[in-house]
Amino acid sequence: MSDIKDNSSIADAGAGTKHAQLRLALESEIANGAYLPGHFLPSEPELARRFSLSRSTVRQALFSLEQDGVVERHPGKGTVVCDREAVKNQPHMAAFAIVLPEIQSGHYPALVDGFAAAASDLHYQILVCTTGNETSRQGDIILQLLDKRVAGVALLPPTVGNIPDYQLRQLQSQGIPIVMLHRAIDGVPAPVVAISFEDVIIKAAESLLSRGHRRIALLASHRSEAVNRYEAALSLALRKAGSDLPPELIKIGASKSSQVGPARTREIDEALASMLTLPEDRRPTAIIDPWDSDMEACYFSLLRAGIEPPHQISLVSFGGASRLNVLAKRLTAVTVDEPATAKLTAQLLDQMKRGVRSISDASRFLAPLGFHQGETIAEPAAMPPRWPGM
Repeated sequence: MSDIKDNSSIADAGAGTKHAQLRLALESEIANGAYLPGHFLPSEPELARRFSLSRSTVRQALFSLEQDGVVERHPGKGTVVCDREAVKNQPHMAAFAIVLPEIQSGHYPALVDGFAAAASDLHYQILVCTTGNETSRQGDIILQLLDKRVAGVALLPPTVGNIPDYQLRQLQSQGIPIVMLHRAIDGVPAPVVAISFEDVIIKAAESLLSRGHRRIALLASHRSEAVNRYEAALSLALRKAGSDLPPELIKIGASKSSQVGPARTREIDEALASMLTLPEDRRPTAIIDPWDSDMEACYFSLLRAGIEPPHQISLVSFGGASRLNVLAKRLTAVTVDEPATAKLTAQLLDQMKRGVRSISDASRFLAPLGFHQGETIAEPAAMPPRWPGM
């Protein structure tokens, strides 16, 4: 092992936080053979003295290294350098995992079915995992998948909160390929099978604008990157058509997921009541809600109020091309081709697993979109509907 000089400093070692600089310094020394696999790193107090840092900064750096599988920390003993090549060469479970916020609504059920069929064609089993749209649960799931040594992971990250990139880099550091679904995560070089949220809203808006609608409302269960992009694209489309998207026609709920329960149903009722009691010239003649299950709840809420789509108000949703129930078939919707998306995802994982494609390939692919005509779109009513009793 090479000699290490005392009283080193990283104060001027370049950009980044001190713990990030310390991490880079230790990674460099490990890569250069200063600390071999199975050997202990200097203790926290020794590193703190050597680099003139606080113990908390040293702990942050070591935690980051541990999260990426570079070291293992043993309470009461110290921090050991991992043999990463040995870990990578361990046999993988012949299964792909698909990790989703939930699997009960929207296009998720068909996506899971398509992924299972595509993986089977490539001779893999699948594991289906749900995060409940929570980042902490995603972290727990990733640790379990690391333990199982799965062959690859297709992951649609939670739509709320910040996603720590180290959660996903743990998989890649152990030779497990990832394909991101719908959107990329900064700091994680991996293929992405993305949905163009702008194209979704443009298709929905054009279907309404072409029929004469100009007061179009946006309804969504919760604020997310996707919803921000939907809102911006709809606002632009309406401005181009000589209209606008006023704040009173933007109704974003406070849910933490896309599943519809009693609380979300109340939110939808309140949002509709708020919009449909505006003065006649400001009431919407159409609503876009970019999630099938949420729009289904909106549809039933309107019926309970005696308002019948599409004769009194038009509705356009977003969901899977596989319209799995009677109401989904009735809803007019922009659609995503789940079988094609799932097949591409499984193929990308297989290519990375076989070494045909780099595990850090960051190519971007677009999920194919379509349009389901349905029965909930028509020309604007002569008089926009009014919410009863108000």
